[in-house]
Amino acid sequence: MFPFLIVVLFSLSWKISDSTQPAEEFLHCLSLRFHNSSSISELVYTQHNSSYSSVLKSSAQNFRKHGLQLRIRSGVHDFEGLSYTTTYEVPFVVIDLLNLRSVRINVEKGTAWVESGATVGELYYEIAKRNNVIDARLIDVKERILDRKSMGEDLFWAIRGGGGGSFGVVLAWKLNLVAVPAIVTVFTVSKTLEQNATKLVHRWQYIAHKLPKEIHMSIGISRVKSNENEKMTIQASFRAVFLGSIDELLPLMEEKFPQLGIVKEDCFEMGWAESNLYS
Repeated sequence: MFPFLIVVLFSLSWKISDSTQPAEEFLHCLSLRFHNSSSISELVYTQHNSSYSSVLKSSAQNFRKHGLQLRIRSGVHDFEGLSYTTTYEVPFVVIDLLNLRSVRINVEKGTAWVESGATVGELYYEIAKRNNVIDARLIDVKERILDRKSMGEDLFWAIRGGGGGSFGVVLAWKLNLVAVPAIVTVFTVSKTLEQNATKLVHRWQYIAHKLPKEIHMSIGISRVKSNENEKMTIQASFRAVFLGSIDELLPLMEEKFPQLGIVKEDCFEMGWAESNLYS
């Protein structure tokens, strides 16, 4: 199983380099980890090996026959480390999409093609200079490159909810761009159990989906030390981004969620790109 793993790593991580140096450094690193280092060079196939292409294709087509799982590592949009660590003793292969990270924006049509290796920050930065998935490019298990039309609406629906890695390797997404104002308003208000957090979370579940599209509100739950008695308690943090000014947000919150008690001092105005760094 060892050669199957290494051939894929070399093909994706060093595809853009013609130098043999990365391969030599990697072989040296492996030789320090294994007792029988003389066999390492026989197990690793780089692009400079005449058998590279045939071994790579054969390996990629036979992962499941050899009990190997396939993990897709894209722009780290999910929790850090899930693609390359495991709590189970099951061997796996990582396909790293690091080099697929371009963001191409069509201002006239208000759309963008975003390759899957792009980080969220890179996407935010590009959009802020000039979201809504309307198309995608995906490689399926039969090695076909599909778009929305050729994959069908069922699969297109599935990759947007369950994650592209569950149904194939998503190469890129096409997004509708949404106009945002120059200034947005953000707030974070935290309440503990002693401050009625339970009732506030319960109320939020009934009003969150009814809020105007200009506001996005989420809740983070954490375990903290109470300021009142130094004992551990549960805290609910209500975070929101509103596409508008503080003066526009306050009457909206008073109408839709008065129980939270948002006041002007809780709110901060900033640019949309900056708001993505706000916590």
